[in-house]
Amino acid sequence: MARLGLGVGLTRRGGGGGGPVFPVLEDDGNENATITPITDDGVNYTLAAFAVTGSLTFSTGGEVEVQIIGGGGGGGGSAGGQPGGGGAGGEFVKTTVTVTASQYNIVVGPFGAAGIGSSDGVSGSNSTLIGSGVSLTARGGGGGGRGNANAGLNGGSGGGGGSNSGSGGASTASDGVGFAGGGGGNYQSSGGGGGAGGVGQGGSVGGDSKVAGGGGLGIASAITSTSAFYAGGGGGGAFNSAAAGGVNGDGGSGVGGDGGINTTAPTEGAAGTGSGGGGSGGTGAGSNGGNGSAAIQYVRWRR
Repeated sequence: MARLGLGVGLTRRGGGGGGPVFPVLEDDGNENATITPITDDGVNYTLAAFAVTGSLTFSTGGEVEVQIIGGGGGGGGSAGGQPGGGGAGGEFVKTTVTVTASQYNIVVGPFGAAGIGSSDGVSGSNSTLIGSGVSLTARGGGGGGRGNANAGLNGGSGGGGGSNSGSGGASTASDGVGFAGGGGGNYQSSGGGGGAGGVGQGGSVGGDSKVAGGGGLGIASAITSTSAFYAGGGGGGAFNSAAAGGVNGDGGSGVGGDGGINTTAPTEGAAGTGSGGGGSGGTGAGSNGGNGSAAIQYVRWRR
Protein backbone atom coordinates (compact mmCIF):
# COMPACT_ATOMS: atom_id res chain seq x y z
CA MET A 1 0.00 0.00 0.00
CA ALA A 2 1.34 3.42 -0.96
CA ARG A 3 2.46 5.59 1.94
CA LEU A 4 2.41 9.14 0.64
CA GLY A 5 1.46 11.29 3.66
CA LEU A 6 2.95 14.58 2.51
CA GLY A 7 2.79 16.15 5.98
CA VAL A 8 3.15 19.77 4.89
CA GLY A 9 1.65 20.96 8.19
CA LEU A 10 2.58 18.49 10.92
CA THR A 11 0.41 18.56 14.05
CA ARG A 12 1.82 20.05 17.24
CA ARG A 13 1.57 17.75 20.22
CA GLY A 14 1.00 18.96 23.76
CA GLY A 15 3.71 18.42 26.37
CA GLY A 16 4.10 19.36 29.99
CA GLY A 17 2.18 22.55 30.68
CA GLY A 18 0.33 22.23 27.35
CA GLY A 19 3.21 23.55 25.23
CA PRO A 20 4.10 22.09 21.83
CA VAL A 21 6.54 19.17 21.68
CA PHE A 22 8.67 18.81 18.56
CA PRO A 23 11.53 16.33 18.01
CA VAL A 24 14.92 17.57 19.20
CA LEU A 25 18.27 16.07 18.28
CA GLU A 26 20.70 15.17 21.01
CA ASP A 27 23.90 17.19 21.07
CA ASP A 28 26.08 15.58 18.37
CA GLY A 29 23.04 13.41 17.62
CA ASN A 30 23.57 13.00 13.91
CA GLU A 31 25.98 10.89 11.91
CA ASN A 32 26.63 11.89 8.29
CA ALA A 33 23.57 14.15 8.06
CA THR A 34 23.64 17.68 6.68
CA ILE A 35 21.33 19.67 8.99
CA THR A 36 19.67 22.79 7.57
CA PRO A 37 16.89 25.10 8.82
CA ILE A 38 14.25 25.65 6.12
CA THR A 39 10.87 27.34 5.80
CA ASP A 40 8.12 25.75 3.71
CA ASP A 41 4.79 27.54 3.20
CA GLY A 42 5.45 29.69 6.25
CA VAL A 43 6.30 26.74 8.54
CA ASN A 44 9.81 26.37 10.00
CA TYR A 45 11.49 22.96 9.78
CA THR A 46 14.81 21.32 10.46
CA LEU A 47 15.90 19.27 7.43
CA ALA A 48 18.36 16.36 7.70
CA ALA A 49 19.80 15.20 4.37
CA PHE A 50 21.75 11.95 3.93
CA ALA A 51 23.95 11.45 0.89
CA VAL A 52 25.57 8.46 2.64
CA THR A 53 24.39 6.04 5.31
CA GLY A 54 24.06 7.55 8.80
CA SER A 55 21.76 8.07 11.77
CA LEU A 56 19.76 10.55 13.85
CA THR A 57 19.43 10.38 17.63
CA PHE A 58 16.59 12.34 19.22
CA SER A 59 16.43 13.51 22.82
CA THR A 60 12.72 14.35 22.45
CA GLY A 61 10.23 12.42 20.34
CA GLY A 62 7.52 13.67 18.00
CA GLU A 63 6.41 13.59 14.37
CA VAL A 64 8.87 13.67 11.48
CA GLU A 65 8.37 13.61 7.73
CA VAL A 66 10.47 11.03 5.86
CA GLN A 67 11.39 10.69 2.19
CA ILE A 68 13.48 7.68 1.21
CA ILE A 69 14.14 6.35 -2.29
CA GLY A 70 15.93 3.20 -3.43
CA GLY A 71 18.91 3.36 -5.73
CA GLY A 72 18.13 3.68 -9.44
CA GLY A 73 18.81 0.70 -11.72
CA GLY A 74 21.45 0.63 -14.44
CA GLY A 75 20.55 0.53 -18.13
CA GLY A 76 20.96 -2.74 -20.01
CA GLY A 77 23.84 -3.39 -22.38
CA SER A 78 23.54 -4.44 -26.00
CA ALA A 79 23.59 -8.12 -26.98
CA GLY A 80 24.10 -9.33 -30.50
CA GLY A 81 24.12 -5.69 -31.59
CA GLN A 82 20.62 -5.14 -30.19
CA PRO A 83 19.91 -2.30 -27.71
CA GLY A 84 19.13 -2.74 -24.01
CA GLY A 85 16.29 -1.44 -21.86
CA GLY A 86 16.39 1.52 -19.52
CA GLY A 87 17.02 1.13 -15.79
CA ALA A 88 14.20 1.84 -13.35
CA GLY A 89 13.82 4.47 -10.67
CA GLY A 90 13.86 3.38 -7.04
CA GLU A 91 10.73 2.95 -4.95
CA PHE A 92 9.56 6.32 -3.59
CA VAL A 93 8.44 6.38 0.05
CA LYS A 94 7.15 9.58 1.65
CA THR A 95 5.26 9.48 4.91
CA THR A 96 4.96 10.93 8.41
CA VAL A 97 6.02 8.81 11.40
CA THR A 98 6.38 9.30 15.15
CA VAL A 99 9.88 8.94 16.59
CA THR A 100 10.88 8.44 20.21
CA ALA A 101 13.92 9.60 22.17
CA SER A 102 16.24 7.07 20.53
CA GLN A 103 18.45 6.42 17.49
CA TYR A 104 17.18 5.97 13.91
CA ASN A 105 19.42 4.50 11.23
CA ILE A 106 19.18 5.58 7.59
CA VAL A 107 20.72 3.43 4.85
CA VAL A 108 21.33 5.06 1.46
CA GLY A 109 20.99 2.36 -1.19
CA PRO A 110 23.73 2.47 -3.85
CA PHE A 111 22.76 2.87 -7.50
CA GLY A 112 22.85 0.02 -9.98
CA ALA A 113 25.77 -0.04 -12.40
CA ALA A 114 25.36 0.01 -16.16
CA GLY A 115 25.20 -3.18 -18.16
CA ILE A 116 28.54 -3.54 -19.96
CA GLY A 117 28.34 -5.22 -23.34
CA SER A 118 26.08 -8.27 -23.31
CA SER A 119 24.86 -7.93 -19.72
CA ASP A 120 21.76 -6.70 -17.93
CA GLY A 121 21.91 -3.49 -15.97
CA VAL A 122 22.47 -4.00 -12.25
CA SER A 123 19.48 -3.31 -10.00
CA GLY A 124 19.74 -0.53 -7.42
CA SER A 125 19.93 -1.37 -3.71
CA ASN A 126 17.30 -0.76 -1.02
CA SER A 127 17.23 2.33 1.19
CA THR A 128 15.83 2.03 4.71
CA LEU A 129 14.93 3.96 7.84
CA ILE A 130 14.79 1.77 10.94
CA GLY A 131 14.46 2.58 14.63
CA SER A 132 12.07 2.33 17.58
CA GLY A 133 8.55 1.86 16.17
CA VAL A 134 9.61 2.63 12.59
CA SER A 135 10.69 0.32 9.76
CA LEU A 136 10.53 1.67 6.19
CA THR A 137 12.07 0.21 3.05
CA ALA A 138 12.38 1.77 -0.42
CA ARG A 139 13.40 -0.94 -2.88
CA GLY A 140 16.02 -0.30 -5.53
CA GLY A 141 14.97 0.03 -9.16
CA GLY A 142 15.33 -2.92 -11.51
CA GLY A 143 18.15 -3.07 -14.03
CA GLY A 144 17.36 -2.83 -17.72
CA GLY A 145 17.36 -6.04 -19.73
CA ARG A 146 20.18 -6.54 -22.23
CA GLY A 147 19.26 -6.68 -25.89
CA ASN A 148 17.98 -9.68 -27.84
CA ALA A 149 14.74 -10.50 -25.98
CA ASN A 150 16.01 -10.28 -22.40
CA ALA A 151 13.56 -9.12 -19.72
CA GLY A 152 13.99 -6.11 -17.50
CA LEU A 153 14.62 -6.89 -13.83
CA ASN A 154 11.99 -6.51 -11.13
CA GLY A 155 12.48 -3.81 -8.48
CA GLY A 156 10.91 -0.80 -6.75
CA SER A 157 10.04 0.06 -10.34
CA GLY A 158 10.76 -2.48 -13.08
CA GLY A 159 13.56 -2.23 -15.63
CA GLY A 160 12.81 -1.85 -19.33
CA GLY A 161 12.89 -4.90 -21.59
CA GLY A 162 15.62 -5.44 -24.15
CA SER A 163 14.89 -5.19 -27.87
CA ASN A 164 13.29 -8.05 -29.77
CA SER A 165 10.33 -8.35 -27.35
CA GLY A 166 12.05 -8.53 -23.96
CA SER A 167 9.37 -8.08 -21.28
CA GLY A 168 9.40 -5.16 -18.84
CA GLY A 169 10.24 -5.84 -15.20
CA ALA A 170 7.53 -5.68 -12.54
CA SER A 171 7.26 -3.30 -9.57
CA THR A 172 7.83 -4.85 -6.14
CA ALA A 173 7.04 -1.63 -4.22
CA SER A 174 5.30 -2.13 -0.87
CA ASP A 175 5.95 0.80 1.49
CA GLY A 176 5.82 3.36 -1.33
CA VAL A 177 5.18 3.61 -5.06
CA GLY A 178 6.76 2.35 -8.27
CA PHE A 179 5.68 1.16 -11.71
CA ALA A 180 6.55 -1.54 -14.23
CA GLY A 181 9.03 -1.18 -17.07
CA GLY A 182 8.06 -1.07 -20.73
CA GLY A 183 8.57 -4.05 -23.02
CA GLY A 184 11.14 -4.13 -25.79
CA GLY A 185 9.95 -3.64 -29.36
CA ASN A 186 11.49 -5.06 -32.50
CA TYR A 187 15.21 -5.79 -32.81
CA GLN A 188 15.93 -2.06 -33.19
CA SER A 189 14.16 -0.63 -30.12
CA SER A 190 14.03 -1.38 -26.37
CA GLY A 191 11.70 -0.39 -23.53
CA GLY A 192 12.05 2.34 -20.94
CA GLY A 193 12.39 1.66 -17.23
CA GLY A 194 9.51 2.34 -14.87
CA GLY A 195 9.46 5.37 -12.59
CA ALA A 196 7.80 6.35 -9.33
CA GLY A 197 5.18 8.33 -11.27
CA GLY A 198 4.37 6.05 -14.19
CA VAL A 199 5.13 2.97 -16.29
CA GLY A 200 7.99 2.82 -18.76
CA GLN A 201 7.03 3.09 -22.42
CA GLY A 202 7.41 0.14 -24.74
CA GLY A 203 9.69 0.11 -27.78
CA SER A 204 8.14 0.26 -31.25
CA VAL A 205 6.95 -2.98 -32.81
CA GLY A 206 6.39 -4.03 -36.39
CA GLY A 207 7.81 -2.80 -39.66
CA ASP A 208 11.06 -0.87 -39.76
CA SER A 209 10.36 1.45 -36.83
CA LYS A 210 13.38 2.33 -34.70
CA VAL A 211 11.73 4.29 -31.84
CA ALA A 212 12.69 3.27 -28.28
CA GLY A 213 10.43 3.67 -25.25
CA GLY A 214 10.79 6.59 -22.86
CA GLY A 215 11.39 6.16 -19.15
CA GLY A 216 8.49 6.26 -16.70
CA LEU A 217 7.73 9.59 -15.08
CA GLY A 218 9.29 10.50 -11.76
CA ILE A 219 7.35 12.04 -8.88
CA ALA A 220 7.58 15.61 -7.62
CA SER A 221 8.29 16.48 -4.00
CA ALA A 222 9.01 19.70 -2.14
CA ILE A 223 10.41 18.19 1.06
CA THR A 224 13.43 20.51 0.75
CA SER A 225 10.98 23.46 0.29
CA THR A 226 11.75 23.47 -3.46
CA SER A 227 9.81 21.14 -5.75
CA ALA A 228 11.91 18.68 -7.70
CA PHE A 229 11.43 15.34 -9.47
CA TYR A 230 12.75 12.05 -8.13
CA ALA A 231 12.90 8.41 -9.22
CA GLY A 232 12.43 8.74 -12.99
CA GLY A 233 12.94 5.75 -15.29
CA GLY A 234 15.75 5.54 -17.82
CA GLY A 235 14.91 5.68 -21.53
CA GLY A 236 15.40 2.69 -23.81
CA GLY A 237 18.13 2.47 -26.43
CA ALA A 238 17.73 2.43 -30.22
CA PHE A 239 19.85 0.55 -32.76
CA ASN A 240 20.32 3.02 -35.58
CA SER A 241 21.95 6.42 -35.54
CA ALA A 242 19.69 9.47 -35.63
CA ALA A 243 20.66 10.04 -39.25
CA ALA A 244 19.31 6.58 -40.07
CA GLY A 245 16.05 7.15 -38.22
CA GLY A 246 16.94 5.86 -34.75
CA VAL A 247 15.11 7.57 -31.87
CA ASN A 248 16.35 6.90 -28.35
CA GLY A 249 13.99 7.06 -25.37
CA ASP A 250 14.00 10.10 -23.12
CA GLY A 251 14.54 9.68 -19.38
CA GLY A 252 11.47 10.19 -17.20
CA SER A 253 10.76 13.75 -15.96
CA GLY A 254 14.23 14.93 -16.95
CA VAL A 255 15.90 12.96 -14.14
CA GLY A 256 16.02 9.47 -15.68
CA GLY A 257 18.95 8.87 -18.03
CA ASP A 258 18.38 9.10 -21.78
CA GLY A 259 18.80 5.97 -23.89
CA GLY A 260 21.67 5.59 -26.31
CA ILE A 261 21.97 5.10 -30.07
CA ASN A 262 24.91 3.82 -32.09
CA THR A 263 26.61 7.18 -32.22
CA THR A 264 25.70 8.42 -28.73
CA ALA A 265 26.20 6.81 -25.33
CA PRO A 266 23.26 6.75 -22.90
CA THR A 267 23.29 9.04 -19.88
CA GLU A 268 23.15 8.35 -16.16
CA GLY A 269 20.26 9.04 -13.83
CA ALA A 270 20.41 12.54 -12.34
CA ALA A 271 22.53 12.66 -9.18
CA GLY A 272 20.69 12.53 -5.88
CA THR A 273 17.33 11.48 -7.35
CA GLY A 274 17.31 7.66 -7.33
CA SER A 275 16.68 7.48 -11.08
CA GLY A 276 17.42 4.85 -13.73
CA GLY A 277 20.18 4.94 -16.31
CA GLY A 278 19.54 4.92 -20.05
CA GLY A 279 19.61 1.72 -22.08
CA SER A 280 22.35 0.97 -24.57
CA GLY A 281 22.26 1.54 -28.31
CA GLY A 282 23.24 -1.25 -30.66
CA THR A 283 26.98 -0.90 -31.16
CA GLY A 284 29.78 1.63 -31.09
CA ALA A 285 29.53 4.51 -28.61
CA GLY A 286 26.16 3.32 -27.37
CA SER A 287 26.98 -0.35 -26.67
CA ASN A 288 26.96 -0.02 -22.84
CA GLY A 289 24.10 1.14 -20.61
CA GLY A 290 24.10 4.17 -18.31
CA ASN A 291 24.49 4.02 -14.53
CA GLY A 292 21.53 4.64 -12.28
CA SER A 293 21.79 7.21 -9.49
CA ALA A 294 21.55 7.03 -5.72
CA ALA A 295 19.05 9.25 -3.91
CA ILE A 296 19.61 11.71 -1.09
CA GLN A 297 17.38 10.64 1.80
CA TYR A 298 15.51 13.29 3.81
CA VAL A 299 13.99 13.61 7.27
CA ARG A 300 12.43 16.88 8.46
CA TRP A 301 10.53 18.06 11.51
CA ARG A 302 8.97 21.26 12.81
CA ARG A 303 10.92 23.57 15.05
